[in-house]
Amino acid sequence: MPLRERIQARYPAIVEFFEAAEHVGFRVGWAHTQNLTLFHDNVPVGGWNSAARHWYIAVRLLAGPNAALAERHHFVRRPRGREREVCTLSGAENLARFRAVIEELTGVRIRP
Repeated sequence: MPLRERIQARYPAIVEFFEAAEHVGFRVGWAHTQNLTLFHDNVPVGGWNSAARHWYIAVRLLAGPNAALAERHHFVRRPRGREREVCTLSGAENLARFRAVIEELTGVRIRP
């Protein structure tokens, strides 16, 4: 079963969020295996890892004035090499926290 359908079956609110993001100018990468990645201005900003069941934010976007943003929303920094370092937050129920970080980082409201 394709990723989109698998996530839709278990977490319909996640699919609704990503579809709403597409309507306000984000691009969504529906990877074949496990990740839904959200792109803003062709830069990956974060997404949902369905295998690990966590949200992730690209750490490179959390510099300067945004440094405390992920921490304020309970994301935890996970080193994965300089280019792939992310902050993660487990659980589909944390969609609202992920949305808040993305909206604050990009200045774009995402509402279904």
